[in-house]
Amino acid sequence: MSRARAFVVFVSVVLICSLLGAWLAQRYFGGEQLSRNAFACLLALFFHPLVSLILTKLPALWDAVVVRAVGAGAEKP
Repeated sequence: MSRARAFVVFVSVVLICSLLGAWLAQRYFGGEQLSRNAFACLLALFFHPLVSLILTKLPALWDAVVVRAVGAGAEKP
């Protein structure tokens, strides 16, 4: 993984997990700071591999979507 990709993954995970952790803590625990940090940490354990996988597979996924949309490789009757 390149430095730029690692940076994007890290920043994305931090922002996503901070927002979701704060929302969950506010909704279920009255915004308590310990629960907010715990939720953010637990969510980061889940989201870091997921975001990394998505960013790694994104170019191949994009190519597949474009090829399907354009119809390249489709057989003509």
